Amino acid sequence: MCAIDALGMAAMLATAIEVRSSDPASGEPITVRVDADGTAEWWPADAVVLAGRLSTGPSYAACCRVQLLRLARERGVLPRRPRRVRGHHPIPIADAVAVGGTVFGKALGG
Repeated sequence: MCAIDALGMAAMLATAIEVRSSDPASGEPITVRVDADGTAEWWPADAVVLAGRLSTGPSYAACCRVQLLRLARERGVLPRRPRRVRGHHPIPIADAVAVGGTVFGKALGG
């Protein structure tokens, strides 16, 4: 499941959720809690969603597998690009929660 999908589950299910992940480079744990109303808190504070593509194909086949919670490093500069990922960019957690809520908030008729 991509990070935005996971972060949108609170809106879709109308309940609080917790997403646990880890930085793929360091293994450092990352936790994001999202309430049904979209209020979120996360640790560590410099965590972001890293959006990118594995290929130039349709988004359902190319994007979701690489939207990872990732730690931002010095002054928001990310570590070197993961292999095979094209055009990656960081998305603040609050923005990713908002997008997830918009996409999934009415998925179950809510």
